[in-house]
Formats: sequence, C-alpha cells, structure tokens
Amino acid sequence: MAQKVIGHCACPLCNFPKQEVREAKGGKPYICCDECGAQIFSRQAKSVKLLRDRAQAVSVEKPAPVAKPAPVAKPAPVEKPVPVEKPVPVEKPVPVDEPTIFDMRFWKPEGGEV
Repeated sequence: MAQKVIGHCACPLCNFPKQEVREAKGGKPYICCDECGAQIFSRQAKSVKLLRDRAQAVSVEKPAPVAKPAPVAKPAPVEKPVPVEKPVPVEKPVPVDEPTIFDMRFWKPEGGEV
C-alpha cells in the first residue's frame, strides 16, 4: 500500500531533485530515491524534525465532489404461476370372491389335510 506523501526534497546521496518524502505507518518520514535506489529512514526525533523541515510541503487539492447518479428502481420480478397438476384418479380395486395366490384363507398344504 502506498504511504502518504508529505513533501518533496532532493536525495541526500545523489542529489536527484524532487524525491517524495513519505510518512511511514509509525508517522516517521522516509525517502526512497527513484534514481539511486537509496532508502533513507529517520529513527530519532532530531532526524525526523530535520527531514520534515527539509521537505517542501505538498499542496493537497481536495477533489471536487462527484455527484452520484440517482438509483434506478428495479422492476419487481414477475412471478410465473406454478402449474397445478390435476390429480390422477385412482382406480378402486374390485373385490374378488375367488381366492388368489395371496389369500391365506383358502390355502391348503400339499398333501391335502391341515
């Protein structure tokens, strides 16, 4: 994540102009030179003050507010009617007076007697 630019100054090593002075997460300034690749971090209160004084402040322009477009109302979804199936008529079984193979009342073991 890019840190906040707090100013510009020349690189202390190669004297390349207009290097960004950024603020680290801890609030201390540092320089990373694009020309020579040097990274200069200030650790003590005196060096923090010197680097902040040396940096030419960045003019921060507030961007103009962008008007948000009005929300577009979405049309309500059309619910499709669920087709209702007609119940299939169930045929009632016709009572049979004749014994079937599943009717135990008329079962006789082979050999004849019970």
